[in-house]
Amino acid sequence: MAQAVEPPVSFGNPSWAGTITINLGGNDAEFHFDVQCPGQRPHERRHEVKRNGHDTSVKGCPQQYHCNTCGRNFYPHTSRYFHALFGQLKQLLKRALKGGRVDLQQLAAKFDLSESAASRLLAALVRKLHALAESKRYKEFPRDGKVIFCDETFLTIQGDQWYIVAMRNEQGKVLDAFLTRHRSVDILLPHFQKAMKRMKRGVEVIATDDFTAY
Repeated sequence: MAQAVEPPVSFGNPSWAGTITINLGGNDAEFHFDVQCPGQRPHERRHEVKRNGHDTSVKGCPQQYHCNTCGRNFYPHTSRYFHALFGQLKQLLKRALKGGRVDLQQLAAKFDLSESAASRLLAALVRKLHALAESKRYKEFPRDGKVIFCDETFLTIQGDQWYIVAMRNEQGKVLDAFLTRHRSVDILLPHFQKAMKRMKRGVEVIATDDFTAY
């Protein structure tokens, strides 16, 4: 006799268009959310949104939406709900960074996670950001200036010390930023070379701390 399949646990209003399916400890769960235009501002009346077919040019062929109010096309995972969610997460991460260390207890409490799970979440977020195509294109834009400032902050992930190294010009524009476990010459040099290529007028000064590899 076939075993009955338990229906997934449902959160939110099932009539809402957006759905995220997740697995929690072997149990399926569905989270429903209202799909709204990401261009809709808090003081504005609700934008008129309609389904606009599936985008076959993107992996997974996600449902696409069109906003009749502002003309924007978007997906459920780039809708207003996720813009607000990422904004809240960004503010949370800012508050969790204290003196170069991440307050994992605050992250763990916010998301009801263990500290080890919070460490894995942070590491996954940093890797995801680094892999974004938009992030890669941003690092190729030419910049003005003749000075490169390089500095780093450290954080602890799963008991190990990592570094976020940032390079910027004298105008404060970020030339490169990356996560690394070690600050050796072979790791730092390619990033300096990329940053120097972005400087349209050449580099006259590189300002760093007194770390030996620099």
